Amino acid sequence: VTLVLLGLFGFLPLQFLTSPTFGAWLAGQVSFLHFFNPDQFRQFGIGVANGALWTITVELQFYIFIPLLYATIYSGRIRKNIGGCLFALLFLTSYVAYCVMNVKLNGPGGFTGAPFAFKLLFNTLLPHLWMFMVGIVIHRNFDRLRGWLEGKFLIYITAYFAMAALLEWVIPNATIPFYVLLLPARILLGLATISAAYSAKSLSGTLLRGTDISYGVYIYHSLVINVFAENGWLKSLGAVPLICGASVLFALLSWHLIEKPALACKSISPRLLLGKIMPRKIKSQAPDV
Repeated sequence: VTLVLLGLFGFLPLQFLTSPTFGAWLAGQVSFLHFFNPDQFRQFGIGVANGALWTITVELQFYIFIPLLYATIYSGRIRKNIGGCLFALLFLTSYVAYCVMNVKLNGPGGFTGAPFAFKLLFNTLLPHLWMFMVGIVIHRNFDRLRGWLEGKFLIYITAYFAMAALLEWVIPNATIPFYVLLLPARILLGLATISAAYSAKSLSGTLLRGTDISYGVYIYHSLVINVFAENGWLKSLGAVPLICGASVLFALLSWHLIEKPALACKSISPRLLLGKIMPRKIKSQAPDV
């Protein structure tokens, strides 16, 4: 879909298609290096071909990191209070790294003009780990926190909007007070997100009836925004519901045409699938009894 849109809007000339840069970008898109964005695409939409996919690189690093975390801090080999201190130190280090990245990447030249080392570091787990660690704390203490989460969505989201308003209109950006308040604001947003899943539990089943559009919205919403930006349709708030609606539509198509059929294949083992493709060959190799 990304390639189709880039082609339709004239960002894939033959000279670029035959260049090493395009080959490197394409290799990154089909692997785990989605954060690479050639200068060729800086004028497309919001400046990134698909601005959501860079997070996949960070997520994969977290999947590698989490067993290491549990093998050390939560292994029982070290005292609980020491493990707690190490966890807190890791959380603080990650958040400070995030604040530094935020300052360096939002300077006068923006992300494009930032030093390469900081742009590369931003795509590692380090400046984002603290967000995952909030989720770890909630997961490990969910039974204790359940009463504070179920049915409390409006409380958390209202508190978050209040703090977001302070950060936007009262506290100067990129200052120490700003980053001190940003942390609890982001934690409130995380609590609101989790609480939303445990408030009005039947609503999802009533509206979606088992359809999971979360991944499709995640994958396609940035492409929809790029189309709107490229066509000059982002001049009013009226674009917001249209973008949301188009993103949901693409997510529904993705679920029914790609994701659901793919998930249905989970019960098919590689050997069973191979047996269906080459039944005679498999049978002929079977030993006689």
